Amino acid sequence: MSNFFMDEITPSSPFMTYIASQIRQYKIDLKTAKHVLRYDVFPILWSAALFAPLDGFYPREWLLQCIDERRQRSQFWQRLTAPYETLVWNCTLWHFQPLWDKVLVKLDVLAALEEKEEEEELAK
Repeated sequence: MSNFFMDEITPSSPFMTYIASQIRQYKIDLKTAKHVLRYDVFPILWSAALFAPLDGFYPREWLLQCIDERRQRSQFWQRLTAPYETLVWNCTLWHFQPLWDKVLVKLDVLAALEEKEEEEELAK
């Protein structure tokens, strides 16, 4: 989902299919995926994209390390930063919601294709 933070990402981007295929491949339920985007990935990458953009490429290990460190923060820091993160999320939702909606559409398409392939396999 770090692809959501690339400069040139749009709902028509091929990355939407990639994100959907990764969610499907790892069998991540949609509630969990959206929670990870909102509470794990977004707080790290919105500021990184704003202040130190990496041309849309965020190394997986770096991102996972940042998420782990963030989850281990004290409750004091979590409560201190939560209102600001919520404010920024709500202010940028106009950008992220269409992207997420497109991922949901791509997930439906992938599910239909997989179902069709299974039916064809059974027909053989």
